Amino acid sequence: MSVESCGVLEPNTDYVGNDIASVAGATTSDCCQACQSERTCNAYSQSQGKCYLKSGRSTVSTVSGVTSARVNKCSTVEVGVDYVGNDLASAAAPSAQDCCAFCRNTNGCNAYTYGWGTCFLKTAKGATRANSAAQSATVVA
Repeated sequence: MSVESCGVLEPNTDYVGNDIASVAGATTSDCCQACQSERTCNAYSQSQGKCYLKSGRSTVSTVSGVTSARVNKCSTVEVGVDYVGNDLASAAAPSAQDCCAFCRNTNGCNAYTYGWGTCFLKTAKGATRANSAAQSATVVA
């Protein structure tokens, strides 16, 4: 699995809560594959031979021996691009990468634009416009 789809590993980091399942997994690659196979999985934490599959990343805690990562199931983020219209909902988020999970967990969401600390969830990509503060992507899995 590539870093792009499996996300950047965060050593000594636990994503607290949002658990949807736990499965055996000796490595972070095992966890990424398990998450890719589970429709509702968008992140995982791996510790002591187990993968804790998550619907998304919320509270982050420093825990020795735990490694976590987001699993990207959206297209490559288009930096400087705003998807205009087709607004469905919005949600506060610390980064554009968190918008993918929000979108995938929202019925009818197929794309998003992130900017100003907010995910703007969209029913479709639609028209685009240059905007240096925006980052956008579509759901692919």
